[in-house]
Amino acid sequence: MNRRGVKLFLQGLCLLTVAALVVVSPVARAQRIEGAVKGFKHSFVDEKTGRRTMLLSGGSATNISNEQLLIGDGVRLQFFDDTGKTNLEVASAACVYNLATESVTSSNRLQAGSGNGQFSLEGEGFEYARTNGSLTISNHVHAIIRKDLLQPLSQMPAARSAAQAGTQTDAAPVTNQFLHIFSDRMRYQTNLAVFSRRGIAGRRRLRLADGYFFRLIANRRKAAHRENRGKTTRRH
Repeated sequence: MNRRGVKLFLQGLCLLTVAALVVVSPVARAQRIEGAVKGFKHSFVDEKTGRRTMLLSGGSATNISNEQLLIGDGVRLQFFDDTGKTNLEVASAACVYNLATESVTSSNRLQAGSGNGQFSLEGEGFEYARTNGSLTISNHVHAIIRKDLLQPLSQMPAARSAAQAGTQTDAAPVTNQFLHIFSDRMRYQTNLAVFSRRGIAGRRRLRLADGYFFRLIANRRKAAHRENRGKTTRRH
């Protein structure tokens, strides 16, 4: 092979190497993580609008498979509204970030709250799905809402009157500062929190002054309500 042929061969080899680096997937790049990487951060962006919807951060990140990273040493999920303002923050000990599906899962206990302090909640186990931007808390959900920020159901466009619904009730009398909600599961998406609990019936809608909506749903015909030490609960 003459000198010109060698030169062309080397140029072609360089181009192939560059092309391979360009097309390599995030999963393949993740395989190169060895040990723990400190100060992990990843932004989730809406492809249609280019708007950042959630920021995942943690004290460390470790590659545990071809598609998964273990985010540890304290993790934080920060959700943003259309204006870029924080509307929910979630904190937990650790979580798993799936690079292929861009989902975040954890079996750990978590604590969360709105950016403006209107409500807070805790539970065990959660999953964030990038496909629809929803956050699901799996077990033992306990939410605390400031009663002074609750608006009457009549101010909600989609709300029905208690007489028409039959199963809707007014918010608990404002004799205490906070309203407590206990549920088996909660799903949060774009300022809407849906609580569900087995063994109760009916629907209840609550609205906060700053645009947060809460919906309580159930799956049986009979329900008993009780007030206990300032906490609104439901039981079989």
